[in-house]
Amino acid sequence: MLKIPALSALIILLWTTSGNAQTTEGEFLFRNWSTAEGLPQSHITDLCQDPFGLIWVTTFDGIAKFDGILITTYDQTNLTGLRSAFFTDLYKDADSSIYFVSDKDLVRYNSSVFTVIPLPVRANFRSSVCVSGPDSIYISVDDRLFFYSQNKFTEITRNSASRIINIELISSTIGVATVNGPEFISRGNHQLISTSLTPCDGIHSDGKLFYSYTSDSILCFSAKDGSRIKSDAFTLRSPLALAMAHQNQIYTFSNDTVSYLHSDGHITHVTADIFLSDHHICMLDARGNFWFGSHANGLYLAKKRFIRNFTLNQGEFAETYFVTKTKDGILSGACNNLYLNDGHRMSKSARNTEAFGLCIYDYYERRPDEVYMATYGHGLILTRNGKRDTLIPPEISGYNVYCLKETSDSLLYIGTNQGADLLNLNSGVVTKISSPETFVVYQFSEYRNGNTALATDHGVLISDGKNIIEKFDTASGLKSNSVRSLLYDADGNLWIGLAKYGLAVKFGEKIVSYPNGKGYLDKNILSITADSAGNFWITTNHGLQRVARKNLLDYANSATGTIAVSTFGLSDGLISPEFNSHTQSKSCIKDDQLWLPGIRSVVCVSLKDQPQPENYPLSVHLKFNGNHVRDNEELNFLNAGSPNIQLSVEFADYSGYTHRYYEYKVSEIDSVWHTVSYGTKSEIRIDRNGCFTLEVRRPGEYSPIKRKFCVTGIANPTLLNTLWTLVFLLGAAGVTLTAFVIYNARKQKLLRTENENLAVRLVALQKQINPHFIFNCLNSLQSLFIMNKRREANAYLVRFASLLRAMIDYSRKEKSTLKDEIESCENFLELENLRFDESTFEYRLNVAHDIPLNTITPSFLIQPFVENSLKHGTVPGQPLIITVDVFRSANYIKIILMDNGHGPGARGLQRTNSSGIRITAERLSAFNKLYNTRISFVILDRKSLQSGTTGTQVEISIGL
Repeated sequence: MLKIPALSALIILLWTTSGNAQTTEGEFLFRNWSTAEGLPQSHITDLCQDPFGLIWVTTFDGIAKFDGILITTYDQTNLTGLRSAFFTDLYKDADSSIYFVSDKDLVRYNSSVFTVIPLPVRANFRSSVCVSGPDSIYISVDDRLFFYSQNKFTEITRNSASRIINIELISSTIGVATVNGPEFISRGNHQLISTSLTPCDGIHSDGKLFYSYTSDSILCFSAKDGSRIKSDAFTLRSPLALAMAHQNQIYTFSNDTVSYLHSDGHITHVTADIFLSDHHICMLDARGNFWFGSHANGLYLAKKRFIRNFTLNQGEFAETYFVTKTKDGILSGACNNLYLNDGHRMSKSARNTEAFGLCIYDYYERRPDEVYMATYGHGLILTRNGKRDTLIPPEISGYNVYCLKETSDSLLYIGTNQGADLLNLNSGVVTKISSPETFVVYQFSEYRNGNTALATDHGVLISDGKNIIEKFDTASGLKSNSVRSLLYDADGNLWIGLAKYGLAVKFGEKIVSYPNGKGYLDKNILSITADSAGNFWITTNHGLQRVARKNLLDYANSATGTIAVSTFGLSDGLISPEFNSHTQSKSCIKDDQLWLPGIRSVVCVSLKDQPQPENYPLSVHLKFNGNHVRDNEELNFLNAGSPNIQLSVEFADYSGYTHRYYEYKVSEIDSVWHTVSYGTKSEIRIDRNGCFTLEVRRPGEYSPIKRKFCVTGIANPTLLNTLWTLVFLLGAAGVTLTAFVIYNARKQKLLRTENENLAVRLVALQKQINPHFIFNCLNSLQSLFIMNKRREANAYLVRFASLLRAMIDYSRKEKSTLKDEIESCENFLELENLRFDESTFEYRLNVAHDIPLNTITPSFLIQPFVENSLKHGTVPGQPLIITVDVFRSANYIKIILMDNGHGPGARGLQRTNSSGIRITAERLSAFNKLYNTRISFVILDRKSLQSGTTGTQVEISIGL
């Protein structure tokens, strides 16, 4: 367990400088959470990460659980029996339990259950805790040491009366740090083994050795007998240091130095560029990120930057247009100069001096002494041995040349603001690509049958080297003709990046567009690069995005589902989130590094060290008969209370952005993946004996987590039992059929009459909900006029008119489809979003890809609940967040609507006295009877589902 009296250098900030060039290699990035984000107090006393990836923090005012998005606090208000929230220590054991200790109580957390145990005495200074086995706990309270087992505290006699700082445990030895020095006690008989009179600030262990540390040194002790095993102290360079063991290496942090104690005994010191004197505690998480608990400023996350920026003087080097690989390193083109980067520093390139002072958009090096440069306003420039050549015809010398591409037969495509040309590199002859219209070419790409695809302002044009032979534009299905980037993959798919309208793909003979905007791919796609791991890296004018190609192809196959996008911006190390929007941004990959031209720098992305996709670490939990299932465990279904296996998945996302879904399948049973919303528990149904493999992943991932288990005890009936059962069932079926024929003849007439009455009633109820919706919309429109927001009001009125027309069409129908309902809900949310600021209202609509969208539902099924969230759920001073998740669960379609506003008790929804909700309940009753459907809803208080949350959760179930 980490005991850290102080931190300074939270991070190693090394800036490697050459001239005026600098990189940020080795730098860490910080995020901070304090009381403003929900911490009970900014004084952190200890922290750890549980197997689910959640971060647990103790403070002087309670326990905090952090999942990367929400902070949940536990104190006297929600922990029964807790007498004090003054927590000073925690300990995570090998059984996934976490123990917290305050000045009065010991708290155990396991399987989402808290158990409060009163301490035998109260601590005046601090308490510490460590665990040796199930329900076998060592606790220090000031200067006293206790052993807790079988619900009983036993005090351990010590020779010293000095106050205890903290305790650690290795195998059969207890290490006790006191103000007078470390003591070592045997676990077997609780006798003192050895002691050292060297004062210490705490004790730490790496599972093999004890480390006693002070303000300027570290001493090492044997875990067997507590003897000193190193003759020389590990001397620190600065005071206020701490020790932390990780992967057989000891880290020490001081207020301006990070030091490493290597396994061979030598020490490496690295001086940081920042100075922080505040006290901290520290730990490493499953990703290798540093977490720091401040004694004044809350919780910090320090993750190593995997994005590096290479910059020069900003006035001289403000915008880059391309990067390319050369034998000397990475060459980049910018306004005024060429720059060469050897991976450590940038400097002006000595080659092609004739081009200095020009904006260079692209670069093609045929040979070291023959180079072609695409320039802005000066056409194509050819240099031989650094001197300009006159081979290029004068007719294109004044063009804006944006891109170049060589073909296999020594021809060079030239993309300009006047169309496309083809240059014969041997003869210097330029041929115009014939086209009936003038267009601007931003990028070239390979295409099928040896042809070339052109990204232009008139769509995608296909050239055979002489003419434009094919065209994809808005008439073909593209959302815009402004194409900025293209990528042709090995499977014959053409990926198309549009300006302002996102990503599209020519998938076979159809064009598929991907959703864009908040939470999805960006609207303005500037370049697309594919790495060897199957990811697409997309530059936009809002940052850098990564998405799995397989995830995109799965969506293209079904046109539904979740697209898992990771977005990287300023918080991930970019100097500027903008990339070049004037031309295509030409990138390259070299030595597992992606190089991109940025607005204010050349950006280097480490493909090897990049962070895991969103929502890692992901933890899989299986339960059978209420007990956790271990890997390869044998499950006996005979006389089982619950014949099914329960599955739940938890993960933490420290980036603050997430697509909260997971997929699972049992390899031996399922042929398709089941998509489930995060937090939803699923049941795995096993109908035969044998061994099975459960696979769990986030949507679109290649390498799922695998858990194996075996099943026994499922009855296999003999043939005789099967025959007797069959005879019995046939006899029962005959009797039932006879009775049904007689009964049905009498009831058929009554049923026809009742259906006619239900149809009339359903139409009447449908007419009631439309005025209710119109009334709410007009209120919203009136609010905009009162606030004098004329532009917003006009946009709102246009959208309202469009939605009103759709509503009139629906009012003529008794039923609708789930697809229409989802579209109607999205239109309504977007309509309402126009009158709210982004800081006051946000919505998220997530639809799983395996949903049967043609399922019959009553029209306007979801909207009344959304209206109630907007009307009654707003909490003053708190942004309203509405989430709608649509997914499949067993034999039902689930629609989960959640808000973070007032709970249903405060809004009266539990009594269904809201007019929209009451009408919806009556409509569902009539609809189920008329169409023999199974549609229901329930309204829940989120506070009852998860402590520390507020708001309402509506669960709509549609039987399949």
